[in-house]
Amino acid sequence: MAEETPSEGHDKVRKKINVYKTAVDVNEKQKALKKKKKALNTTVDDSEGKFKSKIESYSQKTKDAPKQFKEAARNQLSQLIETFKMSASDGEDPSSNSETETINLNKLKKEEAKLETELKKEQAKTTPSDARIAEIKSQLKELDKEIGKANFSQLKINTPKNATEALRNTFIQTVNRTKERLQEVLSKEMVSALGCSQEQNYETNKPLYIKVLCIDVFGKTLQTDPNTSPGQYIYEVNPFNPKKRPYSFNRELYNRLQNPGKSYKEEYNVNFLGATNQELFNITYVKDPTQIDGKQLYGDYYKVELSPRVSGEKVVDFLNDYLNSIDILNFNELYSNVLNLLTGSINIKLKTGEDDLRSQTEFEKILQRILGLCFDNKQEIDVSGSGKLDSLDQIDDSFFVLSPQEMVEVENKVKNVLESVVQYRDCGTLLLPVNADANLGLLDKFLNPDVNASNADRIAQDLLDELSKNPDWKIRFPQLDVPDKLRDIINTEFLELIPIAIFNSLLSPKHLFPLMVMAKALQNEYVDNIETLQDFLREFRKFIINLQSKISGIFVEELVKQIRKNIKDLMQTIVQQTTNELLNKKAKIILASINLALTLATAITDYRRCKSIIEELQRMLSLTLQIRGLAGNSVPTLINYLANLKPGMSPTSLLTRFIDKLEEAGVPTGDLPDGGPNLSLIIQQSFNQSLIDEIAENGKTDVTITGIEVADLSAKGFTKVSGNLL
Repeated sequence: MAEETPSEGHDKVRKKINVYKTAVDVNEKQKALKKKKKALNTTVDDSEGKFKSKIESYSQKTKDAPKQFKEAARNQLSQLIETFKMSASDGEDPSSNSETETINLNKLKKEEAKLETELKKEQAKTTPSDARIAEIKSQLKELDKEIGKANFSQLKINTPKNATEALRNTFIQTVNRTKERLQEVLSKEMVSALGCSQEQNYETNKPLYIKVLCIDVFGKTLQTDPNTSPGQYIYEVNPFNPKKRPYSFNRELYNRLQNPGKSYKEEYNVNFLGATNQELFNITYVKDPTQIDGKQLYGDYYKVELSPRVSGEKVVDFLNDYLNSIDILNFNELYSNVLNLLTGSINIKLKTGEDDLRSQTEFEKILQRILGLCFDNKQEIDVSGSGKLDSLDQIDDSFFVLSPQEMVEVENKVKNVLESVVQYRDCGTLLLPVNADANLGLLDKFLNPDVNASNADRIAQDLLDELSKNPDWKIRFPQLDVPDKLRDIINTEFLELIPIAIFNSLLSPKHLFPLMVMAKALQNEYVDNIETLQDFLREFRKFIINLQSKISGIFVEELVKQIRKNIKDLMQTIVQQTTNELLNKKAKIILASINLALTLATAITDYRRCKSIIEELQRMLSLTLQIRGLAGNSVPTLINYLANLKPGMSPTSLLTRFIDKLEEAGVPTGDLPDGGPNLSLIIQQSFNQSLIDEIAENGKTDVTITGIEVADLSAKGFTKVSGNLL
C-alpha cells in the first residue's frame, strides 16, 4: 500500500472536519425548521432543480480534476490555512462581537484621540513638560494594548472570511513574539552554513574585503538614499547612533558608501561595539583596492578589520554579539517587504529593472517551493510531485529549476510590475492598477520612532485593510465586491507570504554582513563569487532552505494551535449532541474527557514535519468515537463486558456516517446554491431519529448464552437472555 502523502493527509483531515460540521449544521437547521413549522413538501419541490444543478456542477468539477492535478500541490502552510478556515466555528461566539465590546472599543478610541491631541499640544509648548509627555505616552501605550485586544476579540470566525481575518491578526501578533527566536535561529544557521563548530576561532591579523554586492543581494537597498521615498521605508526608522542600540546598521552601511576611504573609527573615534560592549571591527568603503595577497581586486568593497576580543575570537560569539546589537526584525523593513510582495509598490517606485525583477520573482518561487518541504523521516517535496528525499543533502540542482508553468507566472508578474498593475490569484485574469505612492503612504505610521510591538499590530492590520479600499478599483471594476472580497483575498495572500517577507527581511545587508565577514575570516573564497541573488542561492542553498523552513515552522506551529482549538470546539459540539441523545447525565463527563484528551495531544517538536502534524489532527478527530464509548450502558456483568465497549447508536452518529458515504460517492452535502438548507440531509436525520426512537422504545434482542452454570458446578446448560438495544 502506497504511503499517504502530506496532501492526501490534509485532505482527509479537512474531509472529516467537514463531515462533523455538516452534521452539527443539519441538527441546528432541523430544529429551526421545526420551530417554523413549515411544510417540507413545498420546499423539497422548490429545491429539487437546484439540487440537480449542484450535482451537475459537482460532476463538471470532477471532469476538471486532471487539469487541477497538474497544478503545483499546495505547501504545508497553505494546506493548514485552508484547514483552519474549515475548522472555524459556525456558531455565535458569546465572548466576542457583543454590543458591549463595540461600545468599549469606541470609548477606548475616543480616549486615545483625546490623549494624542493633548500630547501634540504639550509638545508644541515653548517649555513642554517632559514628565507630562512621558505620562501621556505611557497611557497611550496601555491604550494601544487594550485596543489591540478589543480589535481582535470582536472578530467572529463564523465564516472563512472572518476566520482568515482573525488568523491574519494572530500572525501579526506572532511576528512580534518571534523576534528573539529569529535571532537564535539566524545565528545557528549561520554557524551551520559556515561549516564550523561552536568552538571555531577566526583570525584578526589582516583586513578582509567584502564585496558590496554580496551583502546587497537584492541589488537596490544600499543604492537608495534612506532619507528619500521609498528609501525611508526600506531602512530602519532611527538614524545610526554608535552609542544607541539597537544599531541602525543598514543606514551606517549606506553612510560608509557616501564616505569612501573614511573608516568607521575615524568618524566615531571607536570601533564598532557589539552587544557586550566589546570591539568587533572597523569598516571602510574602498573602491578598486591595491593588490591583496598578489590578487588585484576591482569594484566596490567594504574593508573590514576584525578586533581582538577579551573573551576570545570564536565565530559563534562574534555572530551573537553582532546580531544582538541590531534590530533583527524591524517593523518598517518587514512590512515594506509585505507590501512589495502583495502589490510590487516598492519595486515600482524604485524603478527596478526587468532582470532584477525576474531574479527576485524566481527567488520567491524557490522560497514557496521550500515551504513545501516536509522534514519527516521520509522527506517529501510537496510542490510538483511526490519525490521523496532521505535527507536535505540529497536536494540537487533540479530542485531549484522552475517548471515551465512557474516561469510563465514569473514573466507575468514581472510584466505586471513594469506596467504598475497587480493580479491576485482568486481574481482570475483581472489586472488591478497599483498606486505606488498611495500604497507607500500606508507605511507612514511605521516611520514613527515610538512604534512598538503593541501598536505595530494595529498599524499592520490597518495597512492590510486599507489596501483593498483603492477607489480606482471600485470605479473601474464595479463587478468586484470591493472592499470585502479583495480584503479577504489580500488577507489570504498575506498569510501565505508573511514567512517569505520575514525571510527577505533577514537577507538585508546588515543581516548578511556578519555571515560574509566570518566566511572570509575562515578563508572561504566562494564569497567573492557572489554578486547576484542567484549567486547567493547557489552558494548558500542549505542556509536558505533551513532558515526559510524554520521561519515557516514558527507560523505552522501557531496555525496548529489554532486548528487544535477549533477542532476541540467542533468536537465538543458534536459530542454534546451525541451524548445528549445517548445519555444526558453523562454529557459533562464526556466533554471533560475531550478537554483532557486534547490537552494530552502528541508533542510536536519540529513543526516542519508534515506527517506528525497530519497524524495529530487525524488522531484528534478520531477521538469522537472513542469518547462516545463513555456514554454506553455501564452494567458491570460478564455478559455485557465486551459489548459495553461499543459507544451505542445515535442519530448524529448515523448522520455523520451517512454524510461520509455521500462524500465518497461524490454527492454534495453542503447548503443549496441559494443558501437554503440541504433538505435531503434533514430528512435523513429525521429518519435516523425515528429509527433510534423505535429501537429504544420497541426494540428487543434475544441472546443465547452457552457455558453458564445453571444448577450446580457440574451441570451446564443453556439460558436465554433478553435485553434492550442501546
